[in-house]
Amino acid sequence: MRKYILLTSACAFFFGAPALAQTTAGVFGPGISENDRSGQFRIAMSPGQNGGSDRWESRIHYQQAISDSLRSRIVLQGSNLENGSFESNFIQAELQWQFKKPDNNASWSSALRLDARFVEQDDGENRLGLNWTNQWNPGDKWQFNNVILTAVEIGNDTRDGVVLEVRNGVKYKINADTKVGVESFSALGRTNALGNFNTQNHRIGPVVTGKINDETSYLAGALFGASKPARDIDFRFWLGRKF
Repeated sequence: MRKYILLTSACAFFFGAPALAQTTAGVFGPGISENDRSGQFRIAMSPGQNGGSDRWESRIHYQQAISDSLRSRIVLQGSNLENGSFESNFIQAELQWQFKKPDNNASWSSALRLDARFVEQDDGENRLGLNWTNQWNPGDKWQFNNVILTAVEIGNDTRDGVVLEVRNGVKYKINADTKVGVESFSALGRTNALGNFNTQNHRIGPVVTGKINDETSYLAGALFGASKPARDIDFRFWLGRKF
């Protein structure tokens, strides 16, 4: 399993990226804290290209642990992609189950997450997703994450195939409060029409995460397009708060 995670991560750092023009998504890990009760605000911006306008996307979410291995989350997301004015795009319910926790003999942990996304009528079809996330900590400084995401459309006008995406991250701990690293997002397409590198959306870029205090955390980073469909750059910022 460790070899699989490292191999997939290494490939994605050369061929990595996200599905949208800008993304509030993350390379989420499997860890669940029994007392977790927190919220987060995320914003992403992609500067206008070829005379086009800047593209903005933001989301808020609230999450709460049900046990030391089960956590629920509700997400609300919006953007200005459709007509230039900001409006909501979807609401999503998530349930994450951490079935493998690190122990004295292994630093690997793993979880499954079930997503149910309900979109605005003019923003596509509703989706059900099943995602698998892994984390490996080889020592006190390094952290590797690998996420495989799948989704199917549900509704009256759905498209065939399973949507596939891969996300990867590697971080290095500078001190007790700060980590720096690289993240990649690979939107591969649907299983019935995966295409090739230049028809898929691939991005990769630097990231820094840290704590402002015991209750407040942040993430800042950028993603750079590595394939033709991807926009040139995507700036991201998150701010989280424990309750």
